[in-house]
Amino acid sequence: MSNRCFYTISDNKNLEHYEKLKSSLAKFHPDVELKLFGEDFANKFGGPIFYYRAKPIIALKLFNEGYDEVCGLDCDQLVVGNLSDIWEGDFDVACVQNDPTYVIQLLDVSPYFNNGLVVLKNKAFIEHWFRLCHSGHFDKFQFREQDLLNLMASDYMNYKVKNLDDSDKIYGESAKPLWPQAELKDNKIMIGNKQLCVIHF
Repeated sequence: MSNRCFYTISDNKNLEHYEKLKSSLAKFHPDVELKLFGEDFANKFGGPIFYYRAKPIIALKLFNEGYDEVCGLDCDQLVVGNLSDIWEGDFDVACVQNDPTYVIQLLDVSPYFNNGLVVLKNKAFIEHWFRLCHSGHFDKFQFREQDLLNLMASDYMNYKVKNLDDSDKIYGESAKPLWPQAELKDNKIMIGNKQLCVIHF
């Protein structure tokens, strides 16, 4: 059995969002811990700039503590379905696609992933992402750690990537333009033939 956890980041003004994420996640996954890294932790790693490299910093810390599977979640989300599928399979990183109405062009990278939900299983991948976020490349990209994540998850690299939206579930950003189509069926929120599991605001 893997040693896994969820983690999120929140400054003090967004703790209300964190509490909602925590409650919604606990409904479906009371057995998996959600770790909060707050403003005090951020201040130890450079203050506001920390939030642009937070996911790999925290993931590396957790792997060094003995975790071997971690999922970083933005705190402005609600979990509305079971997330067990996100851990399944042999991959280095699992990602969700970005809101298709918010077009981001990064070279010829496609699909473009959103950093709001990222599952990490490979410490070498995390260390690589961490190094890029502390290199001269960092300031060259508009969306910083998210853009660097996309380069690493693209054909330019040789990592094993799982696209979480290539399934019968949808986990976040890519569902935004489809929210008006959502229907409740058998206690599941469905958008067409896909179950909505995460609402990312």
